[in-house]
Amino acid sequence: MLKMSDLIIDTAKTVGKEPPKVTDVRPKYEYRDKVRTSNILGYNYETVFPGMRMEKLNVAIEGPALLEAPNGYYDVQFDGLEIYIFWAGGENHIGARAKGVKVLKDNT
Repeated sequence: MLKMSDLIIDTAKTVGKEPPKVTDVRPKYEYRDKVRTSNILGYNYETVFPGMRMEKLNVAIEGPALLEAPNGYYDVQFDGLEIYIFWAGGENHIGARAKGVKVLKDNT
């Protein structure tokens, strides 16, 4: 039986060629038994994708913060960007993760 987690999305075709724009950076906390702990696993980079009609999507990157929260936005390039579908709370959701991020242009 095929599971949603087995689907592979062609990220390059989905997000387009225009650089994504990071608009905020927030910690990603660990949860245990549906309760948030104080343990930070990584950071969520709130990102607007021009190739996706300016839809916002949080891109999770494990480890320490790689960028400061901008006062505007950064044009960025993600290393190893993956977009996936997951099921939570009785609904389908779209998630994103990457291995790294590099600022192409600082628009702050």
